[in-house]
Amino acid sequence: MSSAFAATRPVNPPDAQPVLTEKHLWQGLEYRARNPALFLPNVPASKLITDGGNKIVQELTVENEERTETEVLTETIQAHPSTIMYHDVSNGLRIVTVMSRGAAGELLLTFSFANRELPASKPKPTPEEENARLGKVLEKTIAMFREMVSEGKL
Repeated sequence: MSSAFAATRPVNPPDAQPVLTEKHLWQGLEYRARNPALFLPNVPASKLITDGGNKIVQELTVENEERTETEVLTETIQAHPSTIMYHDVSNGLRIVTVMSRGAAGELLLTFSFANRELPASKPKPTPEEENARLGKVLEKTIAMFREMVSEGKL
């Protein structure tokens, strides 16, 4: 069974320090794209195959949900600077990362997944469960970018 879902989080909620700029966020997303093992617990290793700036091809070692098996997948990332990244994985998964602005001009980050394979032994998550799960990934990613800015790495 496969699923699709997207979640969005504000990049700079009240009292968040340091405030992340569009430049910080995009640099963080580029870093994350090239170093997925630092951000994704189910990706213990990656190998960059080609890096053409806005197009990246890499091999990912991916663990299944139970962490009992791994497979090597190819990921192709097409970046459209300061707005969107398409991640196409050889197993059919498509991840889209979008930077946008809300009605009040606030910076937002969205992760969306299509064709994500779900274990047949588990019920399909509710939208609330998906939002909570994916929201944690977004919030952790933003927090890591904030830490990188504080350390002068972005």
